[in-house]
Formats: sequence, C-alpha cells, structure tokens
Amino acid sequence: MTVAVAIFGLMNRDHELKKLQGYTEVLQSLPEDSQAYESALSLIASHIAKIDRLETVGRRDPMRALSGMFFALVFGYITVWLMVRGGLWQVLAAVSMLLAFAGFAAIIQALQIVERDKKGKPIQGTLL
Repeated sequence: MTVAVAIFGLMNRDHELKKLQGYTEVLQSLPEDSQAYESALSLIASHIAKIDRLETVGRRDPMRALSGMFFALVFGYITVWLMVRGGLWQVLAAVSMLLAFAGFAAIIQALQIVERDKKGKPIQGTLL
C-alpha cells in the first residue's frame, strides 16, 4: 500500500510541476510590458503558492485508507463467497459488492493529499 501511496503522490506532484512548466513557457513568449505578461506572472505565483501549500499543509488520511481497505477486503470476500453459494444468496452478494466498492472509494479519497482539519476531514476548496 505504501508503494501505491508514494506513486500516487509523485504522479500528482509531477502533474502540477508540468502545468507550472507550461505556464512559464507561455510567460516567456509574452512581451514583458503587456498586461497578459502580468496576468501570467500572477497566475504562476499563485500556482507556486498552491504547490507549496500542497507539500507543507496537505496530508493523507491513513486511518480512513486502512478502514476502506478492511471494508473492501472483507466485503469483497463475502461477495465471492455468496456468489459461489448461488440461488437467492446472490441478492445479498449485490449488497456486499456495493459495500466493497464503498471501501475502494474510501481508499481513493483517503490517499488524496488535501488540507485537513484537526479531525482529519478535508477542508474543501483550499488546495489544487
């Protein structure tokens, strides 16, 4: 799991750095005395501030990731077990499958780097 978390974090950081590189290329092509140059410069400055906040304030929620993994594994196993039994047990397997997918969704949300409050809940709209 730690490998997946590291890869996810690096991909997110690389994506943001590529966007910043694109902004600087556009900035270099603009004349320095134009208003577009000033707008692009302020955009780059704000984007650098966002990346800095992402790396200094942003964090993941490891307990939610672990509980999501628990849900996904347990209910995934129960889904397979109920499907093998056949018959009307497959109705319960559908419910169990939904709970397993909810566990996967919790893992994905918990691995995103965002600014969080003291309880670990994401603060909406504060980072990239």
